[in-house]
Amino acid sequence: MSLPRQARRRALVLGLVGKKVSLSTSDFHHVVGRLRAVDEGDRLEILVKNKAIHVRLQGVVRIQEADPALAEYIK
Repeated sequence: MSLPRQARRRALVLGLVGKKVSLSTSDFHHVVGRLRAVDEGDRLEILVKNKAIHVRLQGVVRIQEADPALAEYIK
Protein backbone atom coordinates (compact mmCIF):
# COMPACT_ATOMS: atom_id res chain seq x y z
CA MET A 1 0.00 0.00 0.00
CA SER A 2 1.45 3.39 -0.92
CA LEU A 3 2.22 5.89 1.82
CA PRO A 4 -0.44 8.47 0.82
CA ARG A 5 -3.05 5.69 0.75
CA GLN A 6 -1.95 4.47 4.20
CA ALA A 7 -2.18 8.02 5.54
CA ARG A 8 -5.70 8.50 4.12
CA ARG A 9 -6.81 5.16 5.54
CA ARG A 10 -5.38 5.97 8.98
CA ALA A 11 -7.09 9.39 8.90
CA LEU A 12 -10.41 7.71 8.04
CA VAL A 13 -10.04 5.29 10.95
CA LEU A 14 -9.01 8.06 13.37
CA GLY A 15 -12.25 9.85 12.46
CA LEU A 16 -14.18 6.80 13.73
CA VAL A 17 -12.55 6.74 17.21
CA GLY A 18 -15.26 6.84 19.87
CA LYS A 19 -17.95 5.50 17.52
CA LYS A 20 -19.48 2.06 17.07
CA VAL A 21 -17.92 0.44 14.01
CA SER A 22 -18.40 -2.64 11.89
CA LEU A 23 -15.28 -4.10 10.31
CA SER A 24 -14.16 -7.11 8.31
CA THR A 25 -10.63 -8.47 8.29
CA SER A 26 -8.55 -10.16 5.60
CA ASP A 27 -8.77 -13.45 7.52
CA PHE A 28 -12.59 -13.44 7.28
CA HIS A 29 -13.45 -12.20 10.77
CA HIS A 30 -16.17 -9.67 11.41
CA VAL A 31 -16.29 -7.36 14.45
CA VAL A 32 -18.88 -4.90 15.70
CA GLY A 33 -17.90 -2.75 18.68
CA ARG A 34 -16.79 0.69 19.84
CA LEU A 35 -13.45 1.87 18.41
CA ARG A 36 -11.55 3.17 21.43
CA ALA A 37 -8.13 4.03 20.04
CA VAL A 38 -5.49 3.55 17.36
CA ASP A 39 -1.97 3.09 18.76
CA GLU A 40 1.39 4.03 17.24
CA GLY A 41 1.73 0.53 15.75
CA ASP A 42 -1.57 1.00 13.87
CA ARG A 43 -3.46 -1.46 16.07
CA LEU A 44 -7.12 -0.67 16.63
CA GLU A 45 -8.48 -1.15 20.14
CA ILE A 46 -12.14 -2.12 19.94
CA LEU A 47 -14.48 -2.71 22.88
CA VAL A 48 -16.82 -5.62 22.25
CA LYS A 49 -19.25 -6.18 25.15
CA ASN A 50 -16.82 -4.26 27.43
CA LYS A 51 -13.87 -6.49 26.48
CA ALA A 52 -10.96 -4.90 24.60
CA ILE A 53 -9.69 -6.63 21.48
CA HIS A 54 -6.92 -5.49 19.12
CA VAL A 55 -6.93 -5.64 15.33
CA ARG A 56 -4.08 -4.56 13.08
CA LEU A 57 -5.11 -1.82 10.67
CA GLN A 58 -3.19 -3.60 7.91
CA GLY A 59 -5.57 -6.57 8.23
CA VAL A 60 -8.76 -4.49 7.98
CA VAL A 61 -10.51 -4.91 4.63
CA ARG A 62 -13.58 -2.80 5.39
CA ILE A 63 -14.54 -0.47 8.23
CA GLN A 64 -17.55 1.78 8.62
CA GLU A 65 -19.63 3.43 11.29
CA ALA A 66 -22.26 1.01 12.60
CA ASP A 67 -25.84 1.62 13.64
CA PRO A 68 -25.85 2.19 17.44
CA ALA A 69 -28.60 -0.44 17.79
CA LEU A 70 -26.46 -3.17 16.16
CA ALA A 71 -25.39 -5.91 18.59
CA GLU A 72 -21.68 -6.09 19.44
CA TYR A 73 -19.99 -9.34 18.43
CA ILE A 74 -16.93 -11.08 17.03
CA LYS A 75 -17.42 -13.70 14.35
